Amino acid sequence: NVSTERGEETLCRLRNSEPELRLTPAFRVPVAEVVKVREERGTAYLRFVVDKWDIRPDYMTNKAELDKINQTIDLVRNDPNVQIRKMTIDGYASPEGNVEHNMMLSVNRTNALREYLLNYGTLHNVNIEAKGMGENWKDFREVLYTDRNIPQIDKLRGIINSNADDDEKERMMRKEANEGFIYCVNNHFPKLRCTNYAVEYTVRPFTVEESEQIFETRPINLSLNEIYMLADKYKGNPERYNEIMSKASLIYPKDPYVNLTMASLAIKRKDANEAERLLKNVPDWPEKQLNQFMIDYLRGKISRKDMQRIQEEYYGTSR
Repeated sequence: NVSTERGEETLCRLRNSEPELRLTPAFRVPVAEVVKVREERGTAYLRFVVDKWDIRPDYMTNKAELDKINQTIDLVRNDPNVQIRKMTIDGYASPEGNVEHNMMLSVNRTNALREYLLNYGTLHNVNIEAKGMGENWKDFREVLYTDRNIPQIDKLRGIINSNADDDEKERMMRKEANEGFIYCVNNHFPKLRCTNYAVEYTVRPFTVEESEQIFETRPINLSLNEIYMLADKYKGNPERYNEIMSKASLIYPKDPYVNLTMASLAIKRKDANEAERLLKNVPDWPEKQLNQFMIDYLRGKISRKDMQRIQEEYYGTSR
């Protein structure tokens, strides 16, 4: 009987004094970023007097929301390794009342926040791009598909997905699903009056020695290339190398370079399932094809001889 399990096959090979095939999965090192651009994002829920747009720091929960914005700014501003490029703020109104009027409110309220931050916030002499976005139907639609406790939810979903304009949708909701609409007004609309903000900044390049410290304190400021250079420092220390790449996979979970590298590490552990899952996030690179062959080998679909030939051909031509 010939087993297709590679662990059992290895035992047979050892009994026959034939050395175990050493798999050498492939990965790519990402190119260095010319300019490292990063951003810190957040959402604030400022409260305004009805039909007013002046910023009142002591009104309701505004102090905490303004402090939240300034804390995000300070996180970037106080970092000696970065330079702020700009800040963007997008303000939304809830979808109740006239569309044109709500657009005016969102524009004026967002501009008022811009002026407040320039005059009283911790951000000075920096370009702030403010944009009023009008009624927040996007998040309202998400609410209708996440909160199952909303009364008349099917009726509300049908209306929001109709071809009617936004003012007509509101009228239909009030008339045909008033209980559900009022529920949303009371429980969800305050969150729809939100301000999304982002502080965009550039980060200076780091040496490998500097990257060691930055990796522990603020790894998002490292480029993938810098992370790979740091990991390469520990290529003789598999535990530390794996620790660095595992952390990189948490920071960049969808990056093809990281997924390819993590797949190669899974292959070395003989974890075919995990390797195949990771390779799904990788384009059709030659390295992916080689690693897929190795997964098939681990599953007994490719013979030892063929796998050895494939590996030798790949590295013979790629080197």
